[in-house]
Amino acid sequence: MTELQCLFAAASLARHRSVLPRRKFPATGSPSSYRLARVTPLVVVLFAACVAHAQGPTTYAGFRQIEFPDAVTGQRVPLFVWYPTSQASRPTKFGPYTLDVASGAPPAGGRHRLVMISHGTGGDPLSHAQLGIALARRGYVAAAPRHAKDNSRDWSGVGTYEVWYGRPRQISEGIDAILADPSLGAVIDPDRIAVIGHSAGGYTALALVGGHADMDHARSHCRQHPDDGFCQVRRPDQTRVAAPSVPIPDSRDGRIKAAIAMAPPGILLDPVSLAKVGVPVRIYAAELDAVVPVRYHAEPLRQTIKPTPEFVLVRGAGHYSFVEPFPEAVKEQVGEVATDPPGFDRAVFQEKLRREIAEFLDRALR
Repeated sequence: MTELQCLFAAASLARHRSVLPRRKFPATGSPSSYRLARVTPLVVVLFAACVAHAQGPTTYAGFRQIEFPDAVTGQRVPLFVWYPTSQASRPTKFGPYTLDVASGAPPAGGRHRLVMISHGTGGDPLSHAQLGIALARRGYVAAAPRHAKDNSRDWSGVGTYEVWYGRPRQISEGIDAILADPSLGAVIDPDRIAVIGHSAGGYTALALVGGHADMDHARSHCRQHPDDGFCQVRRPDQTRVAAPSVPIPDSRDGRIKAAIAMAPPGILLDPVSLAKVGVPVRIYAAELDAVVPVRYHAEPLRQTIKPTPEFVLVRGAGHYSFVEPFPEAVKEQVGEVATDPPGFDRAVFQEKLRREIAEFLDRALR
């Protein structure tokens, strides 16, 4: 029965009360009130069934971890994958994190849009796990690599050629790995793929849609603007802004049809190349970002990328407000990355951010 047929049947039952057998009625009640009393519960039940039918079965978030070889670093890269499934999820421990997923569950049938997620410098796929889960429940497949030599366990390549070129290559290699997977590849629509990234992951996202890495441009900017937090030697990912000396190849991946960059270091990308992006882009900037100040990074991207990107300035936010809240057990260990400007509620913002991201992707990947 279709949704329309179901609703028509309920409406017909409500109209044709006379089909019920006649009975003797209590002195205090009329025939019509008696029939209505008998029919109303039936109508309510049938309408409820129609609503359930229209909503369809509940979609849960499945989870798998696969690996793929990275040609740039020679390492094997873990890829965390969240996907829609009909199998019920349950709280599952991932180190200090507890995620509501169905580990190893079969993916739901159909052709699902794919979203690749790139964490920031020294980050981890779990930094955006709730985003992956939310997208999976919405019908997307979301996948996040632990970038080689630039993650919470290994910072050895930060600022080098292996990272600036390796990061976007690992997203493309991750797409290859998912499409080649017998289970996941069969349910992905290869014509509807997007990328999301934060900080260095934002650079990664923009490089994949045509932004060309230009370290000469970055060096020139830092000589002119030493007040730019990204140029100051106070963090591991800022100490080697002058490297690498070897030109970084074009990283555009034509399969990617949309990008979201959150607090990206825009000075790393050639402005001429950004004018040729040609796909929908949304830029998020944090008003109080001291790492990549808006005036030096996000605002120039807003003016340069074509077509003109959607632009969201998050009032009161800091650079790390785009990272999901950390479990209490590790907040002290994480330090600055777990801290926001006074008065900013990261948990509330993250819920809003996930909704906005999903809405943008729904439009961009129709």
